[in-house]
Formats: sequence, structure tokens, C-alpha cells
Amino acid sequence: MPNFATHVHGARIQTAGLPHLTEDARLVAGSPEEDRFAMAFTRGGGLVGAVAVNSPRDLIRLKRAIAARETV
Repeated sequence: MPNFATHVHGARIQTAGLPHLTEDARLVAGSPEEDRFAMAFTRGGGLVGAVAVNSPRDLIRLKRAIAARETV
């Protein structure tokens, strides 16, 4: 599964899967106001990608869900 991680201005940003294929995006953990959150990206109801900011545990959970072809 494609993934990427970087640090930008003190924030850890991680991606997994293919979020650019999305039809819909949903906040699934945390909040941008708290500088800690995770987004799930779906296509046809199935999870295709994820992005997490300062939320590595949530990204691990989402990567497993992408690999299992779960729906959101």
C-alpha cells in the first residue's frame, strides 16, 4: 500500500492508500482545531485512502481498514 510521512512546521503528516481517488472525505478522529486528526477517503463506499496529522495510531487503524477493504 502506498504511504508517505513527513514533518512540516512541527506537524507529523502521514498518508496511506490512494486518497486522490476519493469521492468523499470524512473526519474520523480528532479535530483540526486541536492539531490532531485523521481523515478517511472513500470511493463507492469503500475506504481507499487516509491522511493523519499528529495522529499515528489512527493512521495505523485506517491502514488496516484499507488493506481489509472495509467500508466506512
